[in-house]
Amino acid sequence: MKDEKNVHFKDSNIFKKKLYKIEYYYENFKFLDYDCKKIVIHFGDNTKITSYYAPKLYVDSKLFKKDKYDGFYLLFSKTNSISLKTIYESKEYTKTVIAREIVKQNISMKKFNLPKELDVIKAPW
Repeated sequence: MKDEKNVHFKDSNIFKKKLYKIEYYYENFKFLDYDCKKIVIHFGDNTKITSYYAPKLYVDSKLFKKDKYDGFYLLFSKTNSISLKTIYESKEYTKTVIAREIVKQNISMKKFNLPKELDVIKAPW
């Protein structure tokens, strides 16, 4: 980010996809030495989110109620935990996010401040 002149943002309160079905898988999967469960969330436009989540890594989903970007609040509200592997599939692309390590620590709110010289622009996408 040090060489960037602007940063784009997207309104994460907007999520227009219609839920089609949710599938829960009860067998265990191992990621980073955590026992994980699998959930697949399907939407009416054939988009789906597959998540391998670790129930021991609890997250209060209410903290993310306003963060509906890509259906992730729905995912948090159904799992209440951190996803160690998430696959987001749509007609346009497939995005896979895999955790490399889990480090529990307190983070200062100052870490979330953007440099004053950056222009903040609403994303056109």
